[in-house]
Amino acid sequence: MEDENGEIAPGALQAARAQRAANVAHWDAVDTGGIGPFTWTERGPGNIGGRCRSILIHPTIPSRIYVGSVGGGVWRTVDGGTTWEPLGQRMGNIAVSCLAMSPTAPNTIYAGTGEGFNNSDAIQGEGIWRTTDGGNTWTQLPATVNFGNTNRIAISPTNANVILAATGGGILRSTDGGTTWTNELAIGARQVLFDPTDGNKAVANVGNAIRYSTNGGDTWVTATGGFPTTDRTELCYAPANANWVYANIVRRNTSATPITFTVECWRSTDGGATWSARTTAANAISDRSQWWYNNCIWVDPTNSNNVVIGGVRIWRSTDGGATFTAISRGGMNRSDPHSDVHFFANAPGYGTTNTTLYVATDGSLYSTNNVLTATTTTGWTRLDAGLRCIQYYGVDGLASGVYVGGTQDNGTHTIQAGNLSATLTESTSDGTYAAIDANDPSHIYGATQFLGMFRSTDGGATNAAIQSGLTDVGQGNAPFIARFILAPSNSNVLYAGGRDVWRCGNAKAVTPTWSSIRPAINSTPTPFVSALATSPFNSGTLWVGYDNGQVARTTNASATTPTWTNIDSNTAGNNPLPGRFVTDIEVDPTNTNRAIVTFGGFFANNVWLTTDSGTTWTAINGTGATALPSAPVYAVAIHPTLPGRYYVATEVGVFATSNGGADWATSNDGPNDVAAYDITFLKGSTDLLLGTHGRGMWTSPVREPGVANIGAGCAGSNGTPVLSATGPRIGFTFDISASNLVVGQPAWLVQGVSSTTWFGNALPFELTPLGAPGCFLRVSADIIRDVNVSPIGTLRTSMPIAANTALLGRQIHLQMFSNDPTRNAWGKVSSNALTLTIGQ
Repeated sequence: MEDENGEIAPGALQAARAQRAANVAHWDAVDTGGIGPFTWTERGPGNIGGRCRSILIHPTIPSRIYVGSVGGGVWRTVDGGTTWEPLGQRMGNIAVSCLAMSPTAPNTIYAGTGEGFNNSDAIQGEGIWRTTDGGNTWTQLPATVNFGNTNRIAISPTNANVILAATGGGILRSTDGGTTWTNELAIGARQVLFDPTDGNKAVANVGNAIRYSTNGGDTWVTATGGFPTTDRTELCYAPANANWVYANIVRRNTSATPITFTVECWRSTDGGATWSARTTAANAISDRSQWWYNNCIWVDPTNSNNVVIGGVRIWRSTDGGATFTAISRGGMNRSDPHSDVHFFANAPGYGTTNTTLYVATDGSLYSTNNVLTATTTTGWTRLDAGLRCIQYYGVDGLASGVYVGGTQDNGTHTIQAGNLSATLTESTSDGTYAAIDANDPSHIYGATQFLGMFRSTDGGATNAAIQSGLTDVGQGNAPFIARFILAPSNSNVLYAGGRDVWRCGNAKAVTPTWSSIRPAINSTPTPFVSALATSPFNSGTLWVGYDNGQVARTTNASATTPTWTNIDSNTAGNNPLPGRFVTDIEVDPTNTNRAIVTFGGFFANNVWLTTDSGTTWTAINGTGATALPSAPVYAVAIHPTLPGRYYVATEVGVFATSNGGADWATSNDGPNDVAAYDITFLKGSTDLLLGTHGRGMWTSPVREPGVANIGAGCAGSNGTPVLSATGPRIGFTFDISASNLVVGQPAWLVQGVSSTTWFGNALPFELTPLGAPGCFLRVSADIIRDVNVSPIGTLRTSMPIAANTALLGRQIHLQMFSNDPTRNAWGKVSSNALTLTIGQ
């Protein structure tokens, strides 16, 4: 997202979304490039949820639960987690990291957007949205637009108009239900809480320190007690004991190599003013080093000695935080909660007979019916069926309906069309990009973070590492989400990028081997490979892009030491392209000299085209309302056969062009308002496959409407009738017009299902037997409509097309006949005929 100087301009995301809105308004929901309304289909997964950071439960309807997904928005279940539905998918920003419910009106809910916990793939927020009808409709609070990341929202238990928001810019306070706000403490805040019974008392984690307030958040005082303030702290009131507050605090040991972290539980008995350690150094938790990212704490509302904390795993204390026992294992695809725990919420009415606790994780929602007895292997239930908020990095698929993709912290998946359930091909860590062999679908390739390449030879059921010779594997040697590709012209060839460019020429061997074919670029810092592309005709033609904007190309990548041409080396004499992160490169499948390179950053010139293998370049970003928004473009797909049809996945959605980039369009259909990370055509198909970072996979057939003239008419007394029509699109009405008709005479529009036969007779059929030599019936006369001719010999009418994707590609054949008694014995003349192809 950064520019050449490592910065993101303030308001850049908001500006890009405004440009997107203008584009949607311009096209009036009709997309270009053959995609748009009605064609997008969700492909799941429906059995593996994604990253969730917040939970709300209706106080009197416990089966109604809301969760906030940081890439997929707000989701609601009304049956306790058996089924889920997305809410507010057109809010404008669905990076929801926190939720808060009014204590007096449970249908009034606030959703804070943006994830401000220092994780590299955090999505920027745009303030707070509010619903007053339980989530059916949402409205952005205008005064919050520039809040950036809203990490937590707290509502006073005694006055629902008093709201506190912990944001990247500080603690913001509203006394009028969110209409206006005052920054009460202009230091980045990760958490703020009201005392559950006293609206005057509040605590917050601000600048890694603990602050407390005794006047409803109007002013704040720094707490004391000797606790560390170098890392994130999470706080929780103990409802059963007035003035008790617990803190889950991370202590960083910088003298260790690598740096280590321990977690300590602290407690205040005076409302957060002073603190004392409950966990001793000997009992401190050592649970990996991600507590800055995943850190949460919960205190039993009926017994303040029962404390639960979450990091990579979940830990329980029954002695007020002095000692802890792990009650989850911190993995994925298990019965116990997924690793990286973000939020706890107990069921309404929690007490002696109700000890249910809900947990939000990087793998969505889990629950236990008894948090006091749950263990690492027992007592837990997954509640993510249908919670489709997975975050994809890369996707690939086949026309037969097999889709693969790498995800944030949920491994690499294989999905079969018609079944939203995914098979976990790799289930130990983050997935990255993915590739499936079009000639042998049993072979699937993927990678874990930092270029951990693996292969499945059984269609995704199992996998094994393929890293022999690949010395760039590991942190510091490769990007977290590293690039690799499977050559489309040779399924034995893989290319991958860390610091070096790597080639595997025996991908199907028992032990595939790798060799470096381009050493790391000698610059400071050494750039990572960020994009790779080969020619569809020749696996030896390879393009490579870097995260500093450099681009190179070779035509003999199969050689031991290929010869490289520096397309852009960031030097004064060789710098035709932006110096930003190269996100993707694609070579045109119909012309190996034509390629597109895309870039990150909130800029207007992120898509570049060459038609001469990189000698010259043209920015193809459009202009005005039909331009691409000034936002990062993460991936591009080029239509397999139709020239000038390009499709891009951007930070603010999917855009398409039918005219080589002169105009771009999007719509609010399908995966709207979600960051789109990867887009490609299904192999062997003209259907698009999209990987979103928060709403799973989607497909869309690319079917542009067509109008073809299939034969001339015959001349009448007012000239030869001319028939024309606009392209028919599903869900819309298309226009039909005719000219040169005879004024004052009737006319007929003939509609047919065929232009080749009618009742066994071949078409076109000359109408000489009827007394009209030189005139032809060119379409089957299945439907004949009387039409009215205007006083100037013209006609305009229209025809609706149902919003049914089954009609895509169907054809309509039209011809016009006009009464003209002076021209022939039959007394009629014909227009040209048209074949209309129904598209999107």
